[in-house]
Amino acid sequence: MEMFKGRRPSGRTLARMAKSADAADLKSADLNGSWGFKSPSGHQMGNTIRLPLLTRSPFFHVRQKSLPRGTVLVIGSLALAVAWSGFPVLRPTPKLILPTALSLYGTWETARCLRMRWSFYHGGVLLLLYADIIAVAMIVFLLLYPYAGWLL
Repeated sequence: MEMFKGRRPSGRTLARMAKSADAADLKSADLNGSWGFKSPSGHQMGNTIRLPLLTRSPFFHVRQKSLPRGTVLVIGSLALAVAWSGFPVLRPTPKLILPTALSLYGTWETARCLRMRWSFYHGGVLLLLYADIIAVAMIVFLLLYPYAGWLL
């Protein structure tokens, strides 16, 4: 910072200096992205490691919206609840709380996929939401009915 002679440079000046340094670096690069030195094969900028197709899909990334993830969670938790409750002969099972929580999360995942403007996609997501609500009601019924001795 000797070139500024006693005064401190502003943030804007430093940003301009960094931008010009970056532009000079980019001008000195070759076409293949190397800056005058040979790098081992596979380490150039254009060669990136590609993940398998299944791990790149939004189904496995929780922060991204995924309609199939919500549907699979709800249908899977309904099947799990029917299996754990011993459906024809209902018995009290507190472990049905897990399928209940999974189905509520799956319903939330489906609701995240709604759009602001109406379209046929929006209508399809609404139909899936109605189906999710029915599945959640069935799971809650399987969870609470064996404890309701006063209904008999």
